[in-house]
Amino acid sequence: MSEQTAYGCLKDRRYVGNTETISYIVYDASENIHAGVFGSRYNIDLLKINLKLYSVLSLINGIWDVINDTFTGPIVDKTRTRWGKFKPYLIAFAIPSLVMTIFQWSLPFFLNTENEYDMTKFFLFLAIQMSNEAIGTFRNISKTGLLSSMTPNPSERVRLLSLAKWISSIFDNIPGVLLNLIYDMMNKGVIKIANRRLFYGSIGVIAAMISTGMAMFFFFSAKERVTQSEKTPSIMEGLRTIIHNRPALLLMLSDLLGAFTLSTSQDNYFIDVLGYSSFFTLVEIPSIPICHISYTYIGWMRKKFSSRALWALSSNFDNFQRILTFALGCIGGKGANGWYRDWKKMWLIMAPLDIARKSFWGVRNVVPQEITYEAIDYCEWKNGYRSEGVIVITKGLMSKIVRNTTSGLQAAILNAVGYSLKEGFGQQSDSTKFGLFMAAFLLPGVTGAFSIIPKLMYKLDAKEKDIMYDDLMQRRYYQDRIQSEIAGDSNTESDEANQ
Repeated sequence: MSEQTAYGCLKDRRYVGNTETISYIVYDASENIHAGVFGSRYNIDLLKINLKLYSVLSLINGIWDVINDTFTGPIVDKTRTRWGKFKPYLIAFAIPSLVMTIFQWSLPFFLNTENEYDMTKFFLFLAIQMSNEAIGTFRNISKTGLLSSMTPNPSERVRLLSLAKWISSIFDNIPGVLLNLIYDMMNKGVIKIANRRLFYGSIGVIAAMISTGMAMFFFFSAKERVTQSEKTPSIMEGLRTIIHNRPALLLMLSDLLGAFTLSTSQDNYFIDVLGYSSFFTLVEIPSIPICHISYTYIGWMRKKFSSRALWALSSNFDNFQRILTFALGCIGGKGANGWYRDWKKMWLIMAPLDIARKSFWGVRNVVPQEITYEAIDYCEWKNGYRSEGVIVITKGLMSKIVRNTTSGLQAAILNAVGYSLKEGFGQQSDSTKFGLFMAAFLLPGVTGAFSIIPKLMYKLDAKEKDIMYDDLMQRRYYQDRIQSEIAGDSNTESDEANQ
């Protein structure tokens, strides 16, 4: 077989076997197994750190997030082991991450939860958050790097990504739905919880253990197949890479503008205004079939529409949906007669909009992720080396600075609308309830809309991508041949020496 024919066969080759594919699907599903509403309400319902102090805590942790990013990316990029570049970090940090989760959920057992200003509670929670941030940075970089290097075939990568997202989407809502129902029944007195600390902690720890076990199956099964160069870029080279890497630069700008999105959790609105944590589950029920069907036409949409159009529309439809939801919810005024206070009327508003949103769900979950992988490949094409760590860190560095500067704003917004930790479930004032509604929909809809600008500038078209991947595949093919010949020569020399 000629070299050209052998090279041509690489384009259609499938690298990832069935076991590895299953493990990838399991891992994707594991990311949706968490404490859900119990985690998002952890401080409000259980730990009760004063909202102003919580803002300070978020700011400190955010500054640490930026600092640890500057050395984490280069460390990962310089890593070369017999097990790969990324797997060692994913495996090594899995158990420490689980231990920190258990410690976090244990805090209410030995701290004063009634005193909002207890500084022991403040500093212990801060230490946990900073540790989780450092561990999470290593894991997030390694996860992105591993998924981008499982196969050198971009078509197979899209197929794997689509398959994993589609199958896991069938099950990923089940844990959240169950936890929301339990939360509502607990608040309505349908079920009696004698010890909320134990109940919340059990949910958090069990979810973390299940998720960790599923993730470890993938970490041990996955293989890195994209050849890494011997050159390891510095942080300054990474910055230059971002500037001269059009896809990565636009990703960075999109993340940066998206970082200015201000909001409070919609869970707070559903719980404290409508009275049901599970309300959004009711909203999503009509859109469930559309959500799953949307994965079947990803390939067709990628052929008919540019990545730019799909990225902009699928990622920014939420902002349009939020603004329209707020406008319709204001019918009847700000008081008790406002539609935003009536769960039935809000369901009639939100359910049809969610159906429209879910029609882009498959594209939304696949295309932006594939653009990230393309940015990594683009770096290899232009510079001759892959720098997953530096690219992932650098592209999000500016946005993290913005988010960390405004990290305490969610707690500050809750404080500004008059939210009281002492009043608790369903007891907030009328003005506070309208403020929660506005902060959950109008505020993020308006502030998040600007992130569409860089997406409209994305210009890596199909023709250029074909050229890029042709060059990369040929380059990798010859690089693998050279390494095989070197390895063969080394083995021959070793055999001769033994004789």
